[in-house]
Amino acid sequence: MNNGIKKRIYLVEASPAYGNAYFLPYATGVLAAYAFSHAEIRESYSLGGIIYTREDISAAAESLEEPFLVGFSSSGWNERYNIAFAAAIKKIYPSCLVLFGGHSVPAGSLLLDAEPDVDLLIHGEGEQPFYELLKAFGSGQPLSEIKNISYRAAGAAITNESAATLRTDYPSPYLEGYFDDIIRNGGGKVFQSVIETTRGCPFRCSYCDWDPGKSHARMFPLDKIKAEIDWSAKNKISFMLFADSNLGIYERDLDIVDYVIKVFRDTGYPKRFQSCFSKDDDERVYEMNRRLNEAGISRSATISFQSMSPAVLENIGRKNMTAPRFKELMSMYNALDIPTYSELILGLPGETFESFRDGLSELLEAGQHATVFVHNCDLLPNSIMDSREYRERFGIRSVVSPINKYHCAPGDDGVPEMSSTVIGSFSMDVSEWIRTSLYANCVQCFHGMGLLRCFAIYLRFEKGVGYTEFYTRLFEHIRSFPCSVAGQAYKKIEEILQRFVRGEGTATYYDKDFGEVVWRHEEGSFLEIVRRSAEFYSETGSFLLSFDIDENIYNDILRYQTGILRLPNKQKSEMKLSYDWHGYFSDIYVNKYTPLRQRSCTLRAEDTNPVKNWSDFAREVVWYGRKKGDTFMKKVSIDRHE
Repeated sequence: MNNGIKKRIYLVEASPAYGNAYFLPYATGVLAAYAFSHAEIRESYSLGGIIYTREDISAAAESLEEPFLVGFSSSGWNERYNIAFAAAIKKIYPSCLVLFGGHSVPAGSLLLDAEPDVDLLIHGEGEQPFYELLKAFGSGQPLSEIKNISYRAAGAAITNESAATLRTDYPSPYLEGYFDDIIRNGGGKVFQSVIETTRGCPFRCSYCDWDPGKSHARMFPLDKIKAEIDWSAKNKISFMLFADSNLGIYERDLDIVDYVIKVFRDTGYPKRFQSCFSKDDDERVYEMNRRLNEAGISRSATISFQSMSPAVLENIGRKNMTAPRFKELMSMYNALDIPTYSELILGLPGETFESFRDGLSELLEAGQHATVFVHNCDLLPNSIMDSREYRERFGIRSVVSPINKYHCAPGDDGVPEMSSTVIGSFSMDVSEWIRTSLYANCVQCFHGMGLLRCFAIYLRFEKGVGYTEFYTRLFEHIRSFPCSVAGQAYKKIEEILQRFVRGEGTATYYDKDFGEVVWRHEEGSFLEIVRRSAEFYSETGSFLLSFDIDENIYNDILRYQTGILRLPNKQKSEMKLSYDWHGYFSDIYVNKYTPLRQRSCTLRAEDTNPVKNWSDFAREVVWYGRKKGDTFMKKVSIDRHE
């Protein structure tokens, strides 16, 4: 085909843009780095390039030069794009081999049966099968000898035997120069790096597709990890992601984090660091987050649960830390002003409206007042939950819809990606799923993002009104007044969710006033309400006073609550108060409750990063700042009067 010239290979790892930021194509880079480390591959093949953005498919296909093979890294955010791209390639180059690998490739030959333009599949880790496939095409070796692949032969689809991989000595695409041209020709793009310090996961959470229980968790060489961190800093990579399932599970992980911090202090990069932290060794994870926060390169620390229900945890194969330990950790993080966030998953089997509602309150009781993310449960290919046996056992009901992409530009980049989201199970029907999602929105919007947090905490500690009671009553109040500011916002979200469960759209929010960005629906609710905050607080007064709050105390809390809330063009706020609310709430955040006492003071709050319009507010405060609790002003000074 190539007239004696090396056969040309292209790799495609099309990722969404986050503003002007793009992840370097690590998944395909490691395939190329390993394959081309072998002399026989270098002698027979050349790498034509790696496509890492969602380019126009027709133009991208036409730009390829006599491809022998095009390999696609397929995940939820690019699966349909890849299939359409493969079809375009086959129209121009019918004999070109099309190879799919990645998280969205299901076990067996299902994808080959469904997509005639796909010729080969790699299941699981790709370095060794990719190398062996290229070697086989050059030597005539039968494909039947290659583990972890599917292919067509004699008109039938064949899946070979699977085998676990134990290797850790793969060459680095960073150090071998596979991304140099991408950075050199970036044209103003901002690049983000992905680094593996480990691979594999020892846990078997049913909702996860991180190869649960199949691969052996193993460590990559420390010298390679440090060299990749150095490379990232040298190339001014602002955001560094460690693609580990459990950072902190090994003792050396603290040393690796220390090295990231050292490189940052020496070079100024990376400016931000993120990883999935271990669920087990919370002492080590706390210390890592303490040091990252002290260096100023961590947005927040994750303390995730997925569910607070013991029955649900048993169904999904997960264990949580105890509630007392969580409360102790929250006090430790809050005492050092380290932002934290926790995550729950909506739709897990065994969950009910009541159990999910009570689980949210349990997090608040433990001190997680700033940020709780509630994620929809997606059925991921290769997860235990996506198996027919599991779905039938727990009565899983799902809807296929365009993928819920957050903090990206609206639109589908020409090819809509799809996801399968759980909207019901044996324990929660679809109507209850909607109700629970709206209630979770209420807690995230009014407590996590702070619109009524001060009132909720005051009532909990001074009036004995539990968080469940407060937010259940608020939820019903909002729904009873659909023409109010909050009622209108919630009616819009309910309509979004109703369309979503019918498969008629995403569960996301968009308003051009808040920028060309798609938002999580609780973020959309917050933006809608805070934009009309004066009207909202006026409307909500009767609800709050229904808890028998002394009117003088009510007015004092309201001055504080509204005074520290960030808004566009609000740089400073001065409040004359009859109570030291700032000290009162600060003590509660670190589990040192002191009964409220009257003490007049003057509080001055300053926004150290003021914004001028709602688009900037949405981006800086809600998108960038939510995990840090940035909806409140944090630079506060107090003059306490005798």
